[in-house]
Amino acid sequence: MENGKYRWVNDLSLILLIICFWGCSSSEEKKDTDTISKEEKLLLENGDIIYRHGNGIFSGYFVSTSQKEQLYSHAGIISIKGDSIYVIHSEASEFTGIGGVRKETLQTFLKDISTWGVYRLDTTMVVRDSVALVASNYLNKNISFDFDFNSLNDDKIYCTELIALSINKAASRQLIEAKGKLGSKTYFAVDDTYMIPQMKKIISHHSENKQSN
Repeated sequence: MENGKYRWVNDLSLILLIICFWGCSSSEEKKDTDTISKEEKLLLENGDIIYRHGNGIFSGYFVSTSQKEQLYSHAGIISIKGDSIYVIHSEASEFTGIGGVRKETLQTFLKDISTWGVYRLDTTMVVRDSVALVASNYLNKNISFDFDFNSLNDDKIYCTELIALSINKAASRQLIEAKGKLGSKTYFAVDDTYMIPQMKKIISHHSENKQSN
């Protein structure tokens, strides 16, 4: 009788554990996919540029350096492999200062983000594929993050510089120019990279209460 009782308790505990695990997993999955819908994912193409207003310490500052539209603080390049969607971007840790060109899933890039948008270079698919390819080449070279924000070379690269370099090299012309001010430096501000005639908006999500990178 006692053995039967303990077995029933163990079986009940196992059932509760499975229910809890399923519930937690479902909630986490929902949280990861809430930011972008399935319909919006279908709109994405290789080489698209994705922007976000981050929640970090310096996001508000980088937003303020844009001269025309102060909306986003960070950007990356969409890279699609089969059914998987990734974002290639240059980022450094606010705490360790370590970072560089990296690739992560779209869900990770947009985690806890409420203000974001996707823009597309108005050109052929061949050129847009080349944008993603240039970014991938920088990724494969393990290029470090450029804390000097030097726009004159690509030995190190900051986030919007990756966008500008990838687009300019793919298009074989200077579509994006550095006009933003970072102290005494002229650098590629976020709005420099998308507020050009050759870029068109594909998706836009704006939050009334923007938080700061």
